[in-house]
Amino acid sequence: MVLVEKVSMVSLTMNPLVVEVVERRDGVKERLRDVQQESLRDVQQESLRDVRQESLRDVQQESLRDVQQESLRDVQQESLRDVQQESLRDVQQESLRDVPQEDL
Repeated sequence: MVLVEKVSMVSLTMNPLVVEVVERRDGVKERLRDVQQESLRDVQQESLRDVRQESLRDVQQESLRDVQQESLRDVQQESLRDVQQESLRDVQQESLRDVPQEDL
């Protein structure tokens, strides 16, 4: 049961019950502020973690693209070399065929 009575401002600070209620209220406010700040830090850390993961994923994808392009370039160069060598062999063989047999 709560009794309400008129008191002056001076007696509020002198009343231990009022002081206790005010201290509790202040303590609750402080705890609430701490929880809010902690939640904000958690959200910021999670956001930072997400950004880092996205950045890492982007870098990995870019690296993969670079490796794929380099591999493709290597394959194209090898194919071109093979075609050039084959063409050179064909030309050499054709040239040999055109030379009269007695000159060999």
